[in-house]
Amino acid sequence: MMAVLDPQLPTIASQGPDSHEYPLSATALLAAIIDSSDDAIISKDLNGIITSWNKGAERVFGYTAEETIGRSVTMLIPPERLKEEPKILERLRRGERVDHFETIRVRKDGTLINISLTISPIRDTQGRIVGASKIARDITDRKHAETSLKTQAERLRLLWEAAGVLLSADDPDAMLRQLFARIGPHINADTYFNYMVNESGDALRLASCVGISVETARKISRLEFGTAVCGTVAVQRRPIVATHIQSSDDPKVQLVKSFGIRSYACNPLIVDNVLLGTLSFASRSRDQFDPDEFEFLQTICHYVAVAYERLRLLDRLKEADRRKDEFLATLAHELRNPLAPIRNAVRVQRLKGTNEPEMRWSWEVIDRQVEHLTRLIDDLLDLSRITRNKLELRRQRVELAEVINGAVESSRPAIEQCGHQLTVTLPTEPVYLNADLVRLAQVFLNLLNNAAKYTEGKGHIWLTAEVRDQESGLRGQESGIGDSSRPAREVVVRVKDTGVGIPPEKLPHLFEIFFQVDRSLERSQGGLGIGLSLVRRLVELHGGRVEVESDGVGKGSEFIVYLPVLVERPHSKAPFISSNNDPIPMPAVRRILVVDDNRDSADSLAMLLRLIGHEVRTAYDGVEGVEAAERYRPEIILLDIGMPKLNGHDACRRIREQAWSEDMVLIALTGWGQDEDRRLTAEAGFDAHLIKPVDPTVLTELAASMRSARVD
Repeated sequence: MMAVLDPQLPTIASQGPDSHEYPLSATALLAAIIDSSDDAIISKDLNGIITSWNKGAERVFGYTAEETIGRSVTMLIPPERLKEEPKILERLRRGERVDHFETIRVRKDGTLINISLTISPIRDTQGRIVGASKIARDITDRKHAETSLKTQAERLRLLWEAAGVLLSADDPDAMLRQLFARIGPHINADTYFNYMVNESGDALRLASCVGISVETARKISRLEFGTAVCGTVAVQRRPIVATHIQSSDDPKVQLVKSFGIRSYACNPLIVDNVLLGTLSFASRSRDQFDPDEFEFLQTICHYVAVAYERLRLLDRLKEADRRKDEFLATLAHELRNPLAPIRNAVRVQRLKGTNEPEMRWSWEVIDRQVEHLTRLIDDLLDLSRITRNKLELRRQRVELAEVINGAVESSRPAIEQCGHQLTVTLPTEPVYLNADLVRLAQVFLNLLNNAAKYTEGKGHIWLTAEVRDQESGLRGQESGIGDSSRPAREVVVRVKDTGVGIPPEKLPHLFEIFFQVDRSLERSQGGLGIGLSLVRRLVELHGGRVEVESDGVGKGSEFIVYLPVLVERPHSKAPFISSNNDPIPMPAVRRILVVDDNRDSADSLAMLLRLIGHEVRTAYDGVEGVEAAERYRPEIILLDIGMPKLNGHDACRRIREQAWSEDMVLIALTGWGQDEDRRLTAEAGFDAHLIKPVDPTVLTELAASMRSARVD
């Protein structure tokens, strides 16, 4: 449908005393509207020849009407887009309208502009299509804004990904390679260089790079301050951008110029005003980075500097943790060394015998306190192993009664000393667990000792156990052995006392490491505040959980341990009998060599072994120990590790090299008890690794069984 103008002539009125009305024709009005439009309004025939050109077209394209009318509209079309015009003309001949067609056209000065075209067919009075009118709107600013928004969104995404890489990586070279793989394509960069200040602080060292050969990287592995671009950035502590490098004679860019690089952006890596190094991005395909790209790279470099600081702090924490572990191991060793002769001396006195009650009492006190110190050392080291995930459980099918009886017997001295009454109630049927017997017994020993410690004299302690259907919180956890088709079962072990109780606000923190309910001097019960933390972690390693309940101060407390139960039918097994009720067989007489630079430890153990009935020799350093072994030809050698002249590992190796040592049993008897220590003694050729102080009866029985195995 063609537009129809109102036949009444419109007027333009001017205001004022001399105002007049100037009538305009419809054609003149239409011409005025077209001429005043900001958009380019153009008409062309069906051959694409321009027939009209308004002032808006002149502003948009830079051509005057005289320069365009009568010429082909293709003068405005870039060569790569000339195929658009035939398609547009074909649509016009069919009478179709083209709405908001976004494309690119070229101005008189050669500038490319983004435009939106609306093209309508023009008909004559008979309705035949004779040409077209085009309205072209310059949308360059809008397109730039859209491109900018898209670029910003892409960079935000890249920054987010970069942050993820920088926060998770623990190797600087891998971190930067992953980072560059993401941002390099975005800025058309194909190379990066990461220099860091060397340890002596007098130069830069190449820490990581991409885009050059290994041989080239080796040649530029050291860079003096003030040389090339990176050395200059390090000295000036400010970014430097180098452009059009291949045509530059600047001496500072000659190094990167030799690599074929055309543009280069280098930033210092600074944290807390400390220079860490520099990070550069380079391109062989473009002569310069845009300002907003360089700003983006500055942000990336800031992220990298923070990541380097994070890695530095992590290294410091790891080093501090390593030193802590070394300190604990050394402390344990140094404390165990004097404990061994103390315990040996007490047992020598016991074997000698006396009827004096005071002497027997003093031996019992010393023995208990030595046992207490030993347990504190072991707890401290166990907790350190657990926090580093170094503690391995030696799981097997064990009976709950065996675990509980072992814990009760070990805790009995502490309970009896306080005059407490202990009541133990276990299920009538055997209950089997997939557990480390020693570690699980340690759990209940700690709970019983805790109850004895925090219950006033002549109190009451109950230990009860019952089996029930497993609660949902533990369902599906791996018990290690059993028929998964059967209902999940758990054993609930409760240790309850009539002790001092726990304030409600303290309950949530009770299992935290080093936490103690009351640190006041008048209520202090000793300890390191790690026993309950160790309990929780050991129970969790067994797939269980532990809880605590208390009605408040003075109303006692109850610790509840939940453990998954094996549901298989148990294999036949002899009933458990406490080892304390078994008679201790007298060992066969053995020839034993004790080698220890701690004379008190060596002499006291030798004396104790002689009283038991063995034939014993001593040596006080590694070299003397090897010579004594060759001379004396013992059946069993108890060898310390940390000795002068020749350490225990090397002494063991020398002995094992001799044919006469084939049937000898070598046992490392040491204060060092870390997993690494055990590995080293096994590699050196020891048959066993025992921690000071050790029960001599257990020691000789172990050695005898090992010797029998060797001889057989």
